[in-house]
Amino acid sequence: MRARGTLILLALTLAVLGYVWFVERDQPTSEEKAVALRRVLAIPADSIVAFRLDYGDSVLALARTASTWLVTEPERWPADESAIESLTGYFTALTADRRLPAADVEPGATGLERPWVRVAVQTAEDSTAGHHHALAFGYQNPTRTAYYAQVAQESDLALLSASTIDATFRRPFSDFRDRHLVRFDPDRAAAVDLATPEQTVSLRLEDGRWRIQRPALAADEAAVRGLLMRIRDLQAVEFARLPAGSGSPREIERPALHVSVRARRDTLLAELTIGAPMAPPPGTPSGEFEPLHLARANGGGQLASITATDLSALALGPSDLRDRRLMDLAEAEIDSLAILSDGRWARGAAADSVWASIRAGLPEWRVTGFVDEKAGGTALAGYGLAPPRIVVRVKTRNGAAREVYLGDEEPVAEGVYAHRPGVPGVAVVPRTVRDSILEGWSKVANAAGTAAGTAPGGAGSRR
Repeated sequence: MRARGTLILLALTLAVLGYVWFVERDQPTSEEKAVALRRVLAIPADSIVAFRLDYGDSVLALARTASTWLVTEPERWPADESAIESLTGYFTALTADRRLPAADVEPGATGLERPWVRVAVQTAEDSTAGHHHALAFGYQNPTRTAYYAQVAQESDLALLSASTIDATFRRPFSDFRDRHLVRFDPDRAAAVDLATPEQTVSLRLEDGRWRIQRPALAADEAAVRGLLMRIRDLQAVEFARLPAGSGSPREIERPALHVSVRARRDTLLAELTIGAPMAPPPGTPSGEFEPLHLARANGGGQLASITATDLSALALGPSDLRDRRLMDLAEAEIDSLAILSDGRWARGAAADSVWASIRAGLPEWRVTGFVDEKAGGTALAGYGLAPPRIVVRVKTRNGAAREVYLGDEEPVAEGVYAHRPGVPGVAVVPRTVRDSILEGWSKVANAAGTAAGTAPGGAGSRR
């Protein structure tokens, strides 16, 4: 009998636990219930298609198109993505600090009879039904931590965080405008031209690699990519409109830089004309004004100002864009190596362990600077490059050959002069590159007892 009672008690306990597990576990907590009672609006961000902010004397309207957001009032502009995210995010879970019955608050104390802004939010569902969500903001509460607010058709008032409201709605209309001067896909670019009064740098995409046209040099892929990204991401400090019939400002008529980006078949993707520095406002103390430059995008009538820092990031020369790799290859491409030093050649398959550090280093070694952009032939002798002190010759798996010469030490940068046959100019590489090459050469030459001499047809024999 006693055992039967125990079983009944156990069954009841399991039933209660089962109820708690399967029913009560999905019920909101007391804290969640309290938050739900203070919820003012909950609109999914991706369902919102339009905003209207009526400030009484001015209106800001925004609308979502198939691909982007636009400012539609007071003028038609592309909208700023971060400003749109701020607006849509505000209404996804708008929760009051407190809810107040309207009868508990003196009407004149709320400022809701004449709100400083009325906000209308429209969703795709609302536009079909022909209505929208409306919210009005009045005065701040006595502690200035919240604004009195009211949702249309609701009698209760709400106190909403003042700091969030100020950051979202008390902003100049220009903050809602996209400040990007041009928009394009950098992956479509096949030609870039940078023209200053001193020179024009032309970049062309050939066989999947970027090259500088004049002088003919391989371009650094990362540097070109960075340039394209900076052009695409360039933003205006402010926008300006010229008075009717005033003509172009003299700063634009004598540009400091003209940028064009084109796709294949010469399709224009982006064009920027950036003028000379603008004069500081009258009375500006010396040293307290960062120079600004007027800019015009894609030949339009709209002018914008950009900083001198932005201009210098675009006005690049060949030395800024040229390929700084000592050798243009990947480790997997290397088939064999030959190094000349002290009149002796050391040769071997790239797979040999003695070449490990050089095999791994060659694709990573970078030129740190250029000292003579045009030197070639006998002019190389002044740098210890004719004949060279060291020759590194690489045979690739497809049968191609690459060479690099190293010469005397460069005293200022504490490097070593370098020259790539077929590429004009003298560069500087770190001394650690030379030291690593000599270490590998010493291991191979001493292990094999290589005799003095030169490789057949070698360009780097000592004279």
